[in-house]
Amino acid sequence: MVKLPFEIPEEMQFNSLEEANVYIQQQMDKMNNQPLEQFDGLSPAQMHRLIGKDLTGRPGFTINTLSSDDLAHIPMFSILKYYLKLLNEGDIKLSAIGNLPSKVVVDIYKQGYFKEWTCERKSRILETDSFTIQLIRILASLAKWTKVRNGKLSLTKEGRKIQNDENELFKASLECWLYTFNWAYFDYYENPQIGRQSFEYSFYLLRKYGGEFKECVFYAKKYLEAFPMLEDQRIKPLQIDDRTYPNYSCYTLRTFERLLLLLNAVELKGFRWDEIKMVKKTDLFDKIFSF
Repeated sequence: MVKLPFEIPEEMQFNSLEEANVYIQQQMDKMNNQPLEQFDGLSPAQMHRLIGKDLTGRPGFTINTLSSDDLAHIPMFSILKYYLKLLNEGDIKLSAIGNLPSKVVVDIYKQGYFKEWTCERKSRILETDSFTIQLIRILASLAKWTKVRNGKLSLTKEGRKIQNDENELFKASLECWLYTFNWAYFDYYENPQIGRQSFEYSFYLLRKYGGEFKECVFYAKKYLEAFPMLEDQRIKPLQIDDRTYPNYSCYTLRTFERLLLLLNAVELKGFRWDEIKMVKKTDLFDKIFSF
């Protein structure tokens, strides 16, 4: 016998099975449209639409068409364009272990689109020194814009064609990052799903609260409160230190320090060891995403 998530009053009588089903559906609709504190005021139905669980399977946000000027202010996109431009000029011979040659890595880094402490003050930068360059190379490969044959990296037909439309290139690369790339690839946190699963909710929270600086932990707590299944409740400590709790720092790293920072969609501060990490959205966040 199926157990309903609500009680039917004992005095309630139904004249037919159809009448009972109508009542049950009304109660289910009421529950699904009831705002929940766990979801920061969203109802279960709204949450399902937001994270792409409706009948269409589409996410509850849109990646917008941007101006060339806005695209030029997105580090991830500028690096990708330059990387593909280099491949337009000719194939790149990879190292013996399959990495980009140092001169290519240095060339990309010196364009000034981004900074990484692992690359600063080095005359010889390796591909493995740069998270960002590795990421761009992986995304281009996952999107099937590049291929490796006989130790040489080259563009595919799709890779050449997509460069003709900047917005198509940006949207396709971002969708590849959001939905195909393993967000945990560059870190050592145990749970590969934190941050990536239902990331749309993080975007919703940032749109709602991101107009001023808030602690990164503020968003991490709301995210994990909405999706407690992402935490192993058997080993979750009763007393949590916000600065050292691994699931909070994992969420902050994957969502803010990497994804949204490389989109220039957030501004970060307080990232010294003795400071509280803070985040707020930039104007580009609202230009890139609409809900």
